[in-house]
Amino acid sequence: FDVTHQVVVPDERDAIVGQVLACCDEQHVDFVITSGGTGFGPRDFTPEAIKPLLEREAPGIAQALLNEGLKHTPLALLSRPVVGTRGTTLVVTMPGSVKAIKENLAALQPLLPRIMTLLKTGVCAH
Repeated sequence: FDVTHQVVVPDERDAIVGQVLACCDEQHVDFVITSGGTGFGPRDFTPEAIKPLLEREAPGIAQALLNEGLKHTPLALLSRPVVGTRGTTLVVTMPGSVKAIKENLAALQPLLPRIMTLLKTGVCAH
C-alpha cells in the first residue's frame, strides 16, 4: 500500500468526521484507517463518529479484528472496532496502540485484495 494521506486530528467528533469524509468523498482513497478512540475512555467516541458515515457495515471483519487481538491479550475485547464502506472506500477503526494496529492489519491483510476488487469493480472473481 501507498500512504497517500496522513493526518492527526484531536479527539473531537467534527474533526474526525471531517477528515474521514474528505478521504472518502473528495480524495476517493481506497482504504481509511483511524487509530485510537475505540476504547471506553471519556474521549473514546471514534466508533460513534464513524458509524453514521458508513453506507454498509462489515461486522464480520470487525469480529475478525477482535479475534486476532484475543490471540495476544484478553484486553482486545475493550476495543470497539467499526468496519464498513463509504462509496468505494473501506473504513476501519483501530485501537491506538501500534502493537494492536499491527495485529489488526495481520487479520485484514488476506482480505484486502478481495475487498478492493469488489469495491472497485463490483465483480467477484470465483
